[in-house]
Amino acid sequence: MGKIGSIDRTLTAPSAAAPQIRSPAVNDADTAALFAERQARLALLRGEGPRMLNAGNWRRAGELCQAWSNLEFWSPDPWRCLGYAMQAQGYHQDAITAFRKAAQYDPGDRSLDAAIEKSQKGIVLDFLNRYRR
Repeated sequence: MGKIGSIDRTLTAPSAAAPQIRSPAVNDADTAALFAERQARLALLRGEGPRMLNAGNWRRAGELCQAWSNLEFWSPDPWRCLGYAMQAQGYHQDAITAFRKAAQYDPGDRSLDAAIEKSQKGIVLDFLNRYRR
């Protein structure tokens, strides 16, 4: 017990009172399949989200870019895509939130500042149009 490098078996033996929990076996083939499925889904979303945005299908672009941002939340690209889709639909507050998230991951992108400003103006215009007499 006093030797360096020796293992005290009494400390590592399970007690009769503690329940034994066995971890499930890890199947590398299953893990690889899940990873490949996730990569394929990301590739689809990376292509289809911006394509729908460019095609003017704002609602579908919003759905795809939202799913993309859920999977790849650390990248500015899905947030940028989502921001433009929300902005085009007139959901300016959601657009600002997405653009700010994109700016958090890509602080050097000045186009995001312009997009945020455009949505802020959109909020003001919506307010004025709604409450104008």
